[in-house]
Formats: sequence, structure tokens, C-alpha cells
Amino acid sequence: MIEKIKLSTLLESVEFDYVINNDNTLSLVDLLGANLGNIESDSFTINNDLATLVIDRLEIYINDYYIADIVETLNTCNETASSTDSYEIILDKMNKHPDKFASIINLMEAIINPGLFDISEILEEKEMTEKCPRCGSRLYKSLHSEKSLYCRECKEDFYSFECMGEVICTKELMSKMKQTNL
Repeated sequence: MIEKIKLSTLLESVEFDYVINNDNTLSLVDLLGANLGNIESDSFTINNDLATLVIDRLEIYINDYYIADIVETLNTCNETASSTDSYEIILDKMNKHPDKFASIINLMEAIINPGLFDISEILEEKEMTEKCPRCGSRLYKSLHSEKSLYCRECKEDFYSFECMGEVICTKELMSKMKQTNL
């Protein structure tokens, strides 16, 4: 069985991020600013169809970042391939040369079968309601294990207690503050 791939992994690989809007829809952010077809203005309902909808909308980026290079490599393997071939045809040809495509076969399978993408982290972040103490934007899970929250606007990580709206002082916290001259 194929291990699920995080949808955010695909997004990162084509240089995108996402934001969860106040209405709990998801919008894409083109990290390179190309915004082809005004993709950043689209919003997607966060449900089980999310991966399918996002993949359909990212088709031009997937072709640019993956398909063009895959086709070129297939042609050097004496496989006749074109960027106009369906993803299924390209994957069939890739499977004949697993040594050349081992790192990307699972991703292509998931692009063809979006149910193989894991959207659980997006579903979890949809339920998060914490706001950034600096700018008021929605916070997301931090990639750093010692911090729990991340603001994509400020590009800063926060401990969860920093976002509670009030600070609860304990003897331990007061002791640390005295040691660091705060």
C-alpha cells in the first residue's frame, strides 16, 4: 500500500503555501508571486474533495515543475512521451524505469488519485482559532517542535501561552524572568 503524502508537501514542491480564510476555506499563496490565472483569488472548501480541487487548479504548475522533466527523462530512456500525454500514460512509462523515478512515482500516483493525499494537518489547522498577538492573523502549527504556533504574516513562531491574551504568572515563570533580568 502506498503511504499517504501530505498535500502541503505537494504545495511546497511547486512553491506554494496556503492560508485558511476566516470563512474556513483554503486559499493558495504563490510564493514566487506568479499568480498564474489569478490562482490566489480562488478559495477551496476544506473537505474530502480538497486535494482533487487543488490538484486540478495547480495543473499548469505541476506540468512546469514535474511533467516537463519527467517527459525529458522518459525520452532519454527510449520511451516516447509528450507533455500532452495523460498523467496515467506518463506514470505507466515511469513505472518501467523505477530506478530513474523512484523518488517521484508515489507523488505521481497521488496526483492521479488525490485520495492518496493526506489533508489531516489542514483539517486540524482549520479548527485552530488562535490569533497572532502581533498582527491578529490566524496562527498555524509551527514546524519547530519547541514552539507550537506560527504566524505566516509575521513569519514568527510563538509558544501557545504567548497567544492566550493574558499571561498567567507562576513562581517558575517569575523565577526565570528574574534570572534573565526581564
